[in-house]
Amino acid sequence: NSGGMSKKVSCCVLLLVLVMCSSLQVSDAVNFWMCGTGTKKKYSVQVHSLTLNPDPIMKYKPATFNISAISRRNMSISGGKLEILVTWIGLKVYSETIDLCSTTSCPIKEGNFILTYTEHWPKFRHLVDYHKLQLQMFDEHSTELTCIDIGFHIKGDLLAKY
Repeated sequence: NSGGMSKKVSCCVLLLVLVMCSSLQVSDAVNFWMCGTGTKKKYSVQVHSLTLNPDPIMKYKPATFNISAISRRNMSISGGKLEILVTWIGLKVYSETIDLCSTTSCPIKEGNFILTYTEHWPKFRHLVDYHKLQLQMFDEHSTELTCIDIGFHIKGDLLAKY
């Protein structure tokens, strides 16, 4: 019966398309690591966790990075800056410098604290694929306190014109 076979093939094709489309919407885990991993570099500030909102990051939408960190003993940071560098397939696509105290309460005392940074994805937002964001934290004397690399994907409408 060729009619029954045709329905089975159509059903299988539809199921395959649905599985492929649903896999495009799955959130990828946010990966982050300390810069210079393997060099045994010791930073004064250690990052414990990172969350993104939204997760996954969506094309043309702002994304908020919440970074949980801890500063070492006898440390007080009264100011400084965050330097952000975003790359796509190894190419620099964006960089900016942000006042540290706009992302957390200053002074930062010894112990746990949270940095909250919102990225509005300027010119490169049309690049839907894997990106890497490097975040370096410096104190008011330009001493590097920490550095993390964050790997993430920007999701978007696959039918949109890029």
